[in-house]
Amino acid sequence: MTNREGSTNEMELQGRKTSGTALSLRNAMKKATAEMLILYYLQKRMYAYEVTQMIANDTNGVLAFNTMYFAFHRLKDNNFIAEYRKDVSEDNRIRIYFNITDAGISYWKSLVEEYRKITKAISEIITSIPDPAQA
Repeated sequence: MTNREGSTNEMELQGRKTSGTALSLRNAMKKATAEMLILYYLQKRMYAYEVTQMIANDTNGVLAFNTMYFAFHRLKDNNFIAEYRKDVSEDNRIRIYFNITDAGISYWKSLVEEYRKITKAISEIITSIPDPAQA
């Protein structure tokens, strides 16, 4: 289940148990950061698939989401994002463009602040521990 570079191919592990693998951390981080990332990208009006593609592109595939449907709906239900307009594409798909609301900006700022606190605390711990690969 590893590619030539020795990293796990996420597509190969879909539907398989990931507990006990590094992929379990990636999956947890994806769930924990999905709303924060959506709100960041929606500071410019975008549609859901476009946001998903931007995240995958900007993280070089490290954070690739199959769907962000539930996160978008949670944000919309809590008035953190709003529909801006709907377009019909050439292939007759409806694209719903979203933008962040004032409440969403406040929520995003609080998420970023909390994320930074958590990652700083974790970083301080793990940088004080000798690297097991160097042992």
